[in-house]
Amino acid sequence: EYSNEIIKALNESDLFSDVAVEFINNKYIITVKEFPNLNKIYFKNNDRLKKDDLELIASELNLTNYNPKYINLFISETKKLYQSFGYNNVHIDYSEKLYPESNTVDLTFNISEGKITKINSIIISGNNSISNQDIRDTIKSKTKSIRNIFANNNYKPNVVERDKSLIQNYYKNNGFLDIFVESRIEYLKTNRVNIYFDINEGVE
Repeated sequence: EYSNEIIKALNESDLFSDVAVEFINNKYIITVKEFPNLNKIYFKNNDRLKKDDLELIASELNLTNYNPKYINLFISETKKLYQSFGYNNVHIDYSEKLYPESNTVDLTFNISEGKITKINSIIISGNNSISNQDIRDTIKSKTKSIRNIFANNNYKPNVVERDKSLIQNYYKNNGFLDIFVESRIEYLKTNRVNIYFDINEGVE
């Protein structure tokens, strides 16, 4: 039982790729294999995010060794940051160069940014008491039109989530306390999306 506690504590340190514990002649024999420490980190094909931006993400996520947990977390958080700029088709893979004599590693992240995803249409349903135009004026997601030709119509998932709150707050300020808003995203083959806001106004 105590051996399991030792293994758990060592695994939770995120420093070792393999841990083994044996109890022999009233002694615990602990064998560990450390993750290689990160020596250098390189980035390829990153135009929108600069090297300093990516290194800051790696530092804040404590990417200091060859632990897949933190490598995958870095990739996930980097994709989220790209999405905040409208890049929703980002692909990130990586390669490594190991130095067994020093137990260190160089990591190279290859980033395929893709193109910015644009909003094709915003479809609003269930709004019987407040007009489509009032709702469109409230939200931050926009489509280009003759009357709004300079609108930024980049699709950003975090903005759509914020739009749901903006719609709900707008309704509540007009006396609809039971308002509920859901959103759906339809991905088109043209790297554009349709955004659906489904509104349940409740009782005024």
